[in-house]
Amino acid sequence: MMNNLGGLYWSQGRYNDALPLYERTRGIYEKTLDPMHPNVAAILNNLGETYWKLSRYGEAETFLRQSLKIKEARLDARDPSIAITLNALAGVLRDSRRPQEAESAYRRALDIRRNAFKPGNADLAETAAELGAMNEIAISSRFLLHVGEARHDLVRSFPTAFLQLERSSPTCRDPVELGPAIVLGRSPLRTDRTLLLKLQQDRVERSLID
Repeated sequence: MMNNLGGLYWSQGRYNDALPLYERTRGIYEKTLDPMHPNVAAILNNLGETYWKLSRYGEAETFLRQSLKIKEARLDARDPSIAITLNALAGVLRDSRRPQEAESAYRRALDIRRNAFKPGNADLAETAAELGAMNEIAISSRFLLHVGEARHDLVRSFPTAFLQLERSSPTCRDPVELGPAIVLGRSPLRTDRTLLLKLQQDRVERSLID
């Protein structure tokens, strides 16, 4: 019951209200369930995601890794529940400025979801979009790093993106503006941020308790 109410608060963005309910649920599970029970993994996942939303990345990573350890030990390696935790862990690592680790976790989650779901599935789209957004920012950063060295070569290296920039902003002709344009979402790799937010709100995992 408390876990479900915590999930409701979480979906409403009331993370500080959800947190104590999740903590109380964890305490109950620790006393009544096997430490490797799937419900224990689920509540640890919920705690990890909540701490992530509160920007408490160290605690978030700890809980998510504990959840992942249980799931990997108890579930099939292709179980979509593993992807839920991997995807959240990737977000924590990304926000902790550890992009290589984040990309690895996103790719693992994407592989699981590709095998589990058909194209168009919301969870599959979420992971693909977040991984794409990371690559988008990386492309932009590399572009800006070299702008002062060879503008002509950079435009030639990113012709599709530059053409897209011209179409979306006819007054912009200087390739220096291409990097910020990619970050702001005007590139062919544009991510729908509104969709991402909705997917994140809908993603929270809830264990079923009577």
